[in-house]
Amino acid sequence: MTPAGSTAHPSEAFHGSLFVRDHPGGDPTLVLLHGFGANGFTWRNWLPTLNRDHRVLNVDLKGFGRSHAPRDGRYRPYDHVEEVVGLLRELNIRRPVLMGHSMGGGIAILTALRLQEDPELEPARGLVMVSGAAYRQKIPKFIGMARTGGVARAAMSVLPRKEFVNMVLREVQAPGAQRSPEQIAGYAEPFGRPEVRYATVETALNLIPEDLEAFTGRYPTLETPTQLLWGEVDRVVPLWVGRRLAEELPNATLTVLFGCGHIPQDELPEESLEVVMEFLDDLA
Repeated sequence: MTPAGSTAHPSEAFHGSLFVRDHPGGDPTLVLLHGFGANGFTWRNWLPTLNRDHRVLNVDLKGFGRSHAPRDGRYRPYDHVEEVVGLLRELNIRRPVLMGHSMGGGIAILTALRLQEDPELEPARGLVMVSGAAYRQKIPKFIGMARTGGVARAAMSVLPRKEFVNMVLREVQAPGAQRSPEQIAGYAEPFGRPEVRYATVETALNLIPEDLEAFTGRYPTLETPTQLLWGEVDRVVPLWVGRRLAEELPNATLTVLFGCGHIPQDELPEESLEVVMEFLDDLA
């Protein structure tokens, strides 16, 4: 599948702490939530085709990309969810399709539960989890580094940004996967801001809720149609997470991309996008 060019011109604005690129289009609205340490750049290969028939909100999560990073201590997954729900309320987005990668996948499924359980809100129309964090698991090395607090902030301020990002990408992508200068630069650029380095550490320190099992126990209640998309050799959020989700979510389908690591939208953009577009067509 070759992404089609989009004629829509996005508007850019802050909504609360979030920096959002709003690509106008049809219903339903797609809400894109990136992974830990990333930003809206991660969706660049998918966005033109996604925007062909849909409105797309490409979100920089609180403290990442170009979003604000207030020193308010509110960087738990629940806090990120409330920022997303606040965005939906402000823009009067009803029944969105939530689409999240890695940490953003965890925020997406929590948001879907929040929308379903709150009588003042409407449930999501669909959920796409791309290598989404969902259960207690081994902490990846690069997140463990960020959890060292001040040491991590100091290291990120000293290390060349592109070298740091290249090191992380080498760790998370499938062995032998290629990394382009554009890819490295797009992920590296925001780390020039001290507030992004602060938020990266704060989010890492608060990444695992103390009551994690309490909300993973609610997964079987989620009625939202869900597409799970996983790389076969994902070393960050292993494939067993996707398989367990497929068993516990009552309306979910798991697609595995062979030879792919943790970032399908980078590593196999056409193959992964085709799966998502088929899911969106089925929703329609």
